[in-house]
Amino acid sequence: MTMKKYILSVGVTAALLLGAASCSSEMEPAMTGDEVMVQYTVSLADNVESRTISDGMGANTLKFAVFTEAGQHLEALDQTVAVTNKTATITTKLARYHTYKLVFWAQNSACTAYDTSDMSTITVDYSAVDCNDETRDAFYKMEVQTMQNAEVSRQIVLTRPFAQINFLASDAAGVTGLNAYTSKVTVTGVPTTLNTLDGTVGSTTADVTFDYATILNETLAGYEAYKYVAMNYILAADEQELKNTVELTLNDGTQDVNTVTATSVPVQRNYRTNIIGDLFTVNGQFNIVIDEIYEGNLPEVVWDGTTVTEPDVVDGAYAVGSPDELAYIFQNKTNLTNASTIVLTDDVNMGGLPFSTIGEWETPTGDITIDGQGHTIKGLTQALIPYFNTAHALEIKNLTIADSQIEGDLDCADNTHIGAFVGWIGENWTSVKFTNCHLLNSSVRGADQNGGIFGYATGSGKNLLVTDCSVENCEIWSKENCAPLCGNGAAGGGTLTVTNFVTRGNTVTSEKTGDASKLRAGSLIATINTGTVKIYNLTDENNNVTAGGNTMTTFYGRWVGGVIYVDDVQLTH
Repeated sequence: MTMKKYILSVGVTAALLLGAASCSSEMEPAMTGDEVMVQYTVSLADNVESRTISDGMGANTLKFAVFTEAGQHLEALDQTVAVTNKTATITTKLARYHTYKLVFWAQNSACTAYDTSDMSTITVDYSAVDCNDETRDAFYKMEVQTMQNAEVSRQIVLTRPFAQINFLASDAAGVTGLNAYTSKVTVTGVPTTLNTLDGTVGSTTADVTFDYATILNETLAGYEAYKYVAMNYILAADEQELKNTVELTLNDGTQDVNTVTATSVPVQRNYRTNIIGDLFTVNGQFNIVIDEIYEGNLPEVVWDGTTVTEPDVVDGAYAVGSPDELAYIFQNKTNLTNASTIVLTDDVNMGGLPFSTIGEWETPTGDITIDGQGHTIKGLTQALIPYFNTAHALEIKNLTIADSQIEGDLDCADNTHIGAFVGWIGENWTSVKFTNCHLLNSSVRGADQNGGIFGYATGSGKNLLVTDCSVENCEIWSKENCAPLCGNGAAGGGTLTVTNFVTRGNTVTSEKTGDASKLRAGSLIATINTGTVKIYNLTDENNNVTAGGNTMTTFYGRWVGGVIYVDDVQLTH
């Protein structure tokens, strides 16, 4: 494991402190060689489509505290570090074979509403707090860590300990002078403390007034048709509960013009409560909606089958973050002239719906790169690229395809070369690379030459690289050649190099019957008839492979010609 910069002074100070008090049963043993280096990369979970409200950028300071399993604060290990672009790094040392409670708290350094002097209990001061105050945005997590004998490097995601209460007006269109309006919100029964060691809020509550402040010049994702007039954070429990009263007062800059009172308002941690309706109108009507807001909680957007939106070009790449933007890429890839790189900025679900017009990507203007940036595409019905045959390079990386049914015409003998990432790789390419690409919980079905990553590749003297990829828990079916990686990957005399590939839990079925030389299914490759195949560090586990009703036990199905190397050892034919 490669570790980042060590903060050695923390471990040394802790050793002195803990060694001096080692007679106490609750204290950790002296750290004199029995400690393990730990590193936490901390990020702030957020996926809110808003310019500034709830974008998480205001939380610029991270406070870190370590407690024993019994709850004793090891103050010598406290750290305060800067948060940059919603990310920070904590590095320290902890004693082997002991269990700790680690507390992470991120907030705006200018905010004085939170008392963190006792990191086991965060106290919130709601006095003299204005409405719409985004500096109060904060993030929290408690992580239990039992140390073993190895160094630790982990990702930690913090979430908000708050419910967000919003007011959105449907009757703002006829109101003049909105820029002068201010809003005030009162909430009864608000908890004032957070126990960071168990995540519970305290039983002590207060009636809180968020004083007048200018209404928001913002939009709220999913509610763009409404005027966003008020926003506030309150501590809330993990389970939904009802507050007695939430009251909004609107002032036109001179006088109060309306007050809206809602009773039995639901709130829940990491959720937003939206009070929506005629807020500027006396005795106006409104509804209360509670919905999930932050990353991992937003409802998944699924393609509707018709909407197509051209994605923005950012730093020379198409930035695809929605199903309709990916649909545009599919339906216009022969005409992409603004960029030859496509990056995913979010997970995308295509809903299992077909695309009406798909270019073959036969004549792109340059090399093509598709970078998933760790994201997932769901609901595909065909390969990202059905056919790639051009004198350019192709690279697909850092992308997962999941929960997809990729299928050709099963009755057509000519319907061949079906794959999840690429179907048919023709003869004219310069290089093709698949790096960190994964197919999960999906099916690939077609008449012939089918594979989980690609269907078929040809090209004399060409080098095709597959690195750190996997196909797991998938169905691969064909009338003839099929396998989790490809039907045939070195046709025409090229070289296919496969490194660190995982094929696990797949059901592979070739309906082709005949003698052993006709069996065309394998746990990695179906057919090898020309060229060179090099395989390094293959993981082949729990695959059910049959060809013509016969169980196959080799990673290849039909070996007609060509050369195969496994970890630099040439196999004999």
